[in-house]
Order: sequence, then structure tokens, then C-alpha cells
Amino acid sequence: MKKYIFKRILILIPTVLAVSFIVFTLMYFAPNDPASIILGSGATDAEIAKLNHELGFDLPFLQRYWNWASNLIFHFNLGDSYITRQPVSADVLKRLPISITLAFFGIMGSTCIGVPFGVLSAVKQNKLIGQIPSIICIILAAFPSFWVGMLLMYRFCYKWQLLPPFGVETMAGYILPACSIAFVYASAQMRHTRSSMLETIRQDYIRTARAKGATESVAIWKHALRNALLPTITIIGGNFGLVIGSAIVNESLFSIPGLGSYIISSINNRDVPAVLGGVTVLAAIYCAILLVVDLLYAVVDPRVKARYSK
Repeated sequence: MKKYIFKRILILIPTVLAVSFIVFTLMYFAPNDPASIILGSGATDAEIAKLNHELGFDLPFLQRYWNWASNLIFHFNLGDSYITRQPVSADVLKRLPISITLAFFGIMGSTCIGVPFGVLSAVKQNKLIGQIPSIICIILAAFPSFWVGMLLMYRFCYKWQLLPPFGVETMAGYILPACSIAFVYASAQMRHTRSSMLETIRQDYIRTARAKGATESVAIWKHALRNALLPTITIIGGNFGLVIGSAIVNESLFSIPGLGSYIISSINNRDVPAVLGGVTVLAAIYCAILLVVDLLYAVVDPRVKARYSK
């Protein structure tokens, strides 16, 4: 197991560098330059060229990327922002906990909705109570998260005045954006849990457990669900990493200063170090989440743990 974890960590380094190189290439060929955006339309060409030179924006393509990558590899330095002139790592560390907290609450909410409804839909597939979750799943999949967020904001903030509409100064500020994420992502978890449970409950060992006197609840929740959770764990882990970086809609709607909004504003300002720093951190977190998902396989399924041990 330790050898496997060490190999995955080694693979993480070139993966993150490859992602950063792709992002750097896209930013390099993007129109405009940071000096033109910082100084505005009234600046002269000489002033723009001078500021681009101070920022190192006029260096050759590979030299600029190597300067940034070498600082990251040897000094763990993400560089300084073109706009604020502050270390990118400080901005990222300030915003990252907000995005992680929002993603955690959102995915936990979607799991609490999707997994039980998926199990119910599979176990009661031929009854009305089992078909209702499938209908709910289709409805949730059709609604975009920003529409759900606007509806929740209207009801709970302006109509009933129960929750704050903007910001996350208190934990109450996370409720509405987390719910808007949970309702949308619950549909995917419900579908995967249902399909996995339908396959699992037809296995021979489930019939054997029932024949040996196990109650229906024990056969479903202890034996069947544990083996059906592997695809669901994959979806949960993937969605968690996805929500951390792609919650820009919810962050903009609820005025949340998260990492997603930071990257988008940096792209608009052509702030290359900020974009590279934010995306690199997201790539590293996503790879780490996939590693944790693989390790959870060993916890849920003893067969996977035996394979890792070998």
C-alpha cells in the first residue's frame, strides 16, 4: 500500500506540470497583455512596453515558463500577481478554504440525497415509491445550479428573510450555495447508485444472505450497498474535485470570494502567475482526491485491499 501511494505521488508531479504548461500556452496565445489592462486605454506604447518588461511578459515563451516552473519546483513559489503585486500563494491560501468548505457541504448534501434515493429506487423498482426518485432525478438534472440558487435566494433571503443572500462571513452563508450544488449533483449520484444497486442485488451472495436468515434491511444496507458503493465513491470524489474549481457560478451569484472566481478574474486581467497558481493548486487537489478515492476502494472492498498489498 505504501509503495502504491508513493508511486501515485510521483505521478502527481508531472501531471500537475503538464496541466500548468497547457494553461500557460493558452494564456500565451491569448490576445492583449497585462500592461494594457493595468494601465488602461490612455497609456502610451512606451509605458506599456516598460511595464511588460518589468513584469517579464516580453521574455521568450519557454524562458517565461521555466522561470515560473523552476520557482515552483525548487522554491515552492507560485510567483507574484501582476495586478496586486502580492504573492499568488497568499491569495490562493486565503480563498482555497472557502472553496473547499463550499464543495464539501455541497457534495455531502448531494450524497445524503442521492445515495438513499438511489437505493430506494433500485430496491422498489417495480413500485410507485421506487419510481418517484427517478422522476426527481430527471427533474434535478434539468435544472442548472444558478437557477436553483436564484430560486433559493428569492425564497429564503428576500421572501422569508431567513438566510443571508451574500457572503460567507458566517456558516449560514454556506447553506444556500451548498444546497444549489447539492440538488444538481444529487441526480448523478442517484443514477449511479441505482444502476449499481440493481446489478448487486441480483448477485448470488445476496440470495445466500437472505436464505441464511438475514433480514431485508441487513441484506440491502450491509451486504449489497457496500459492494455497490465503488462507482458511487468515484462519482463523489470526481464531483468534489470538480466543484472546487467550477463553482464560479455559485460564487458569483452569492458573492463568495472563492478560488474559482479568483481564477476567472485573473484570466480576464491576463494575470498569468495568478492563473497558473490557481490552476496548479486545483490540479494537485484533484489528483490528491483521486488518490483518496482509490484508497477508499480498499476500505470498502477487501478484494481491492488484497490487490494493493500484493
